[in-house]
Amino acid sequence: MLIFFIPFLQLKDESCILNLLADHNIRCYIWEGEYVKRLRKQERQEKLREKLKENPFCTDAELAELFGTSVQTIRLDRAALKIPELRERTKMMAERAASQVKSISSEDIVGDLIDIDLNISGISMLETDEAMSFAKGNVVKGHYIFSHAASLAIAVIDADVVLMGLANIKFKRPVYCRERLVAKAEVIRKKTSNYVVQVVTKVNGEQVFRGKFVLFIMDDPQDLEGEMDYDSDRH
Repeated sequence: MLIFFIPFLQLKDESCILNLLADHNIRCYIWEGEYVKRLRKQERQEKLREKLKENPFCTDAELAELFGTSVQTIRLDRAALKIPELRERTKMMAERAASQVKSISSEDIVGDLIDIDLNISGISMLETDEAMSFAKGNVVKGHYIFSHAASLAIAVIDADVVLMGLANIKFKRPVYCRERLVAKAEVIRKKTSNYVVQVVTKVNGEQVFRGKFVLFIMDDPQDLEGEMDYDSDRH
């Protein structure tokens, strides 16, 4: 990418040049008066708002690297936009999403439930730490990754009690301590009393786990006797 420094211009000429340079993927820095500084700050804040709407899981450090500025500047921009830090954003989204869930209590959900569209899809995030990892290798234990995905799959179903009848899973690569897991669930098939939910878990966009869960709605345990002998070859 080429970088040019150009002197302060009248707004009309400046806009034409900036548009021309942008069309050619050239980054331009104005040797600027206060007006242009304010304009650049507003533009950065607007892009920051759009980025966090697209991916609310971004940390201040990741945003600072993305925008080529300091973490302190990102924090000031967030404050100006009244956007809370990641931990508070996650907490707010989790509370909103959890309030819609009937099939599993908030205490039993592994990770933070970020978004939910009942009987359709859901998103959950899990920040891994030393307590979840093996002492040797710093690798996160598989049952945490599985439980994160499984609890999300159950949470997506709009029913009072949901049981798991079958799980077809695959770990794609090791997950290391301090990596952030983002799981996305999608209902891919549903019948009267059972649902098939697919969950894909990623770290920084890289798939680390995928699973397909067959779930049964339970009104009365007697009603499900014999029904949970599910043929996995059909799904």
